Amino acid sequence: MAKCQGDNDKEFCMQDKLRDLSNDQMHSEYEEAKRFSWYSYKSKSELKQMLSDYAIGEIRRAAIESELEKRKRIPDADRSLVRTLTGHSEDVSSISVTEDSRFALSGSSDNSVKLWDLSSGQELRNLRGRHPVDAVAITPDGHYGFSGSQDGTLRLWDLISGREGNFKVGTEPSHVALTPDGKYGISAGSDGELKYWDLQNGVNLKTLTAHTEAISSIAICGDGRRGISLSGDTVKFWDLPTGREVRSFVLNVRPKGSTDSDWRKWQRFSVHFSFTSDCRYGVSGDTEGIIKVWDLSNGAELRAFAAHKADVRAISLSADGRYAVSGGCASYDEDKTCEAGSLKLWELATGKQLHEFLGQAGYVQTAVIAPDARFALSSSDKTLKLWDLSEWTRPPRAQP
Repeated sequence: MAKCQGDNDKEFCMQDKLRDLSNDQMHSEYEEAKRFSWYSYKSKSELKQMLSDYAIGEIRRAAIESELEKRKRIPDADRSLVRTLTGHSEDVSSISVTEDSRFALSGSSDNSVKLWDLSSGQELRNLRGRHPVDAVAITPDGHYGFSGSQDGTLRLWDLISGREGNFKVGTEPSHVALTPDGKYGISAGSDGELKYWDLQNGVNLKTLTAHTEAISSIAICGDGRRGISLSGDTVKFWDLPTGREVRSFVLNVRPKGSTDSDWRKWQRFSVHFSFTSDCRYGVSGDTEGIIKVWDLSNGAELRAFAAHKADVRAISLSADGRYAVSGGCASYDEDKTCEAGSLKLWELATGKQLHEFLGQAGYVQTAVIAPDARFALSSSDKTLKLWDLSEWTRPPRAQP
């Protein structure tokens, strides 16, 4: 085994070590060392501490050094990182949180839906499907979960018993939402249809030809009756039990300089949207890194500000509309690939950035802020990171 001298050629030194492990048996052991020790879930400080243990052996040492090299330009997370939730084996696609902020539901490309206890980080349920999961929602009380998979299947999960009911939608349900009591739900996807479901009986009550293009965001308002759908730059409000369109308007969300053909091609991915629980306000993030705040009673743009260097990949609004978190990229490598993700906390009344949370590899692809804005969850890979926001969102104590 090659011995490293000094600090000047650490990268080449590591490569020499890995070359020494190039035969099939050693390579297999090296991969096992990486996989079973879950080095990719450890922080950089934890990995460095592990290296100080000289009893770990050269194979594990090389695996740890390889992981550190891969993340050498990713900033360490600050003290606001509460914990990292591990368990998914593929990227996390969607996250939903209960009203009391105690539990979270996550969906992943590994075909699973997981229920988490956020106070301990414990995985409470591992609910398996047969296809990648694109969307999840959880009822305010945490009793039921709702998920949509790439094979066109919707599943209603009883999160207490673990029982499931499933029914076919036809097209891939990219978005799902639940009424507060968990009895009804809506789903939407690339065909522009909004489907309203009796979830207890698995019955499609209404199929609304809502839009002519893919639907990019949906929500059910706190009254359990009104629904919202967004496609491209058009927002529509629905009375769900009757299927009646209540009103619609066009938002000024198109990126500057985009042609009609560009917009039609990219609109499904161009704008990410989130709504307050009463559906009075919304917030959007676009491919230019701009966040806009909207009055949904009339479609008026209330505020716009530059948030990220490029795409806003995720956005979530607190229940009262005071705060939002947005996910994007903090830095790029020489190939213009995102190497370090960024989650930002915003005060929407002023457009002020309250904090930037670093320590994630690659784009932050999904994020959610707790209804009371005490914490946020985000993911850029197969883990979820729980962030404490209370330093910036907790009301200041009264002076004696």
